[in-house]
Amino acid sequence: MNRRLKLLLTLAGWFGLCCTPVVLAAPAAPSIVISETGFNFGDHLETAPVLHDFAVQNTGGTTLNIRDVKPGCGCTIARFDRTIPPGGEGKVTLKLDVSGFQGYVKKTATVISDDPAHPRVVLYLEGTVTPLIAVLPEKTVSFQGMPENLKEKVVDFVSTSHPFRIRKVEDDLGGKVAYGLETVEDGHHYRIRISNKARHGNYRGSITLHTDFSEKPELTVWVSGNVEGEIAVRPTILILGRLSPDQGVITGKVLVKDNLNRAFKILKCTYDERIVTVVQSPLPGQSGFSLEVTPKMQNIPAGGRIETRLTIETDTGPEEKQEVQIQAINLGDTHR
Repeated sequence: MNRRLKLLLTLAGWFGLCCTPVVLAAPAAPSIVISETGFNFGDHLETAPVLHDFAVQNTGGTTLNIRDVKPGCGCTIARFDRTIPPGGEGKVTLKLDVSGFQGYVKKTATVISDDPAHPRVVLYLEGTVTPLIAVLPEKTVSFQGMPENLKEKVVDFVSTSHPFRIRKVEDDLGGKVAYGLETVEDGHHYRIRISNKARHGNYRGSITLHTDFSEKPELTVWVSGNVEGEIAVRPTILILGRLSPDQGVITGKVLVKDNLNRAFKILKCTYDERIVTVVQSPLPGQSGFSLEVTPKMQNIPAGGRIETRLTIETDTGPEEKQEVQIQAINLGDTHR
């Protein structure tokens, strides 16, 4: 081989080596690590909010971006570091307003980041809230059934710290209930007795007690009633259809029963046949019927909601005509 050929081969090898492409490894993705995702604040007086910092680490190779922190309710407020460098640490701060709560409380917040492996991390605060004035056994009262079977409800108001007195009691229930206030221990313990007065139908409202205690000027008892005649229809509200694009069609079932366990007939069901179908079948082993309610999705506009009613008439008397409110929803994919 002559010298010229050797030189050409050497140059060709050198050129090929120099032109070999270099493949650079892609940087590692961000990685969120929150070792403590829950915090128990123990026993806490309702006058002070709960405040807690959750440490957030980025063990990945690129900057971690926290896009949002979404509390599960309006009583929780979140603050957070939006960017955390590789190997760095930041924090998410949750503040929980516990005024008005009593007993065990658990509230959550969802951390949304660009970590591809863990894009959502749920944090929570939990503990027991001691109210300034305890409402016992609870703040809600409900009546359901025939009026003659509905028993009186009793709610107690007991101070856990400061003496108080009740100045005035008012309600927005339109005479559906009767109530009376009693003094069990002046300045510390009061009691209200609530009884249903309605003969038929549904109601919802509140009884408000106004106090002389500046830190707790109002105490509220929420009252609801579903007062039935001989024929009971449950539920009285149905939500049907497709509630999200990735969800199947939801149907509903209405139970029609006799509170006195006597045999009866359904004379007529009236409904909008363009929106729903209703199929009736007897309840096995008991007096009553089941009504299967199915929405006609082809007649409900995509992205829309239609409100309609189902009226049920029985042979127990004209007053036993019952109504079920129906909301037919179609939140399917409008782009298909």
